[in-house]
Amino acid sequence: MTKEMGNVTVKSGETMQIMRVDAPDPEWKQPILDFLQHKGEPWVEANRLILGQQLEGIQSYFYLAMSGKEIVGNIMTIEAVEASVGILGHVFTAVEHRRKGICSAIMEVLTRDFVERGGRGMTLGASYDGPAYHIYYSFGFRPVQETGHMIWEAEAGLLAHYFSPEATTVRDVCWVDTIQMTLDQSLEGV
Repeated sequence: MTKEMGNVTVKSGETMQIMRVDAPDPEWKQPILDFLQHKGEPWVEANRLILGQQLEGIQSYFYLAMSGKEIVGNIMTIEAVEASVGILGHVFTAVEHRRKGICSAIMEVLTRDFVERGGRGMTLGASYDGPAYHIYYSFGFRPVQETGHMIWEAEAGLLAHYFSPEATTVRDVCWVDTIQMTLDQSLEGV
């Protein structure tokens, strides 16, 4: 399923359309895989899986910047549906379209959409103090010490609530546990 998220004007003056592709999506699977092919393994196979079938407990979204019919930018989220938390990743702008503000345009739409859908917080990994780090910082992501791990609390007090002691139950491992594991790894040493 796709959803048109609106048009944006980037620094070059070009107007681009932002779309959200709700995975799985057979129509968009190959175009997105082609655009993100440079990621290599294991990411290509993971994206193939995400775009090809519904995975229990998670929902993935690909936010695309489109110049006409061409994908020129992407940011993906993978979200734990029940917990309303996610991981932001696969941020990429085509080389010939860089420095136009496409990433920031997608981030603006993505963060607003995430909150409107009830999202509580996200984590990501970036090079500490690099250019992407500063883009994420401008959207409210904060570093975990001096590492490339960053967390965005869309809901104030999320971390305190998320990691507060409570009763636990044992269950079989499922796909949504990958998000929890990533969040836990981001917070090591905090």
